[in-house]
Amino acid sequence: MPDLSSDEDENLSSEMIKPIDEIQRLHVCQTTYDWIDKASLIFQYEFSKIPLLFDLKGRAAGQYRIRDGQPQIRYNPYIFAKYYEENLKDTVIHEVAHYLTDQLYGGGAFFAGQKRIRPHGQEWKGVMRKLGAKPQTRCNFDISDLPHRSYCYYDYVCDCQTHKLGSRRHKKVLANEARYYCRLCKGSLNPASGQRQSSP
Repeated sequence: MPDLSSDEDENLSSEMIKPIDEIQRLHVCQTTYDWIDKASLIFQYEFSKIPLLFDLKGRAAGQYRIRDGQPQIRYNPYIFAKYYEENLKDTVIHEVAHYLTDQLYGGGAFFAGQKRIRPHGQEWKGVMRKLGAKPQTRCNFDISDLPHRSYCYYDYVCDCQTHKLGSRRHKKVLANEARYYCRLCKGSLNPASGQRQSSP
């Protein structure tokens, strides 16, 4: 069942784009499931209807992923609101093709560390063509007026310069799960004094 809950941030300016409404979300869900049904006929394989979420933020209009062993498609309700028809036509089939490719070629292990297939590799391109779609990977959307994530960076030093590591890598270093090295001097990256947080 799709998650139709609103992700609108109350602190957003009224001048910003509002996310798609519930009727539009239902339309996106129906279009997604129609493509999955069509694919079942084309590939002679019964693809399950997977959860659809409208919680994606940032620059991507859509995303296919596996979370806790469950395949799901995420859509960005703000980009869909600004470019509704374009995303209904292009993004939905793009993400459905990722799901189909995973089921057909990845053994349901997409990004799960088992059989790795390239996200936009030959398998995905072939699925897109069988669905009658052009296998393009990028759209040129102006998203300057849409809400976006702000990223935190942490200063790290080696023997020759200062580096900026994102939150994910910074947490791995703190948990002793990873070490990073400078490409120039090959020295180990260590947190700068004070663990200073900075913007990019």
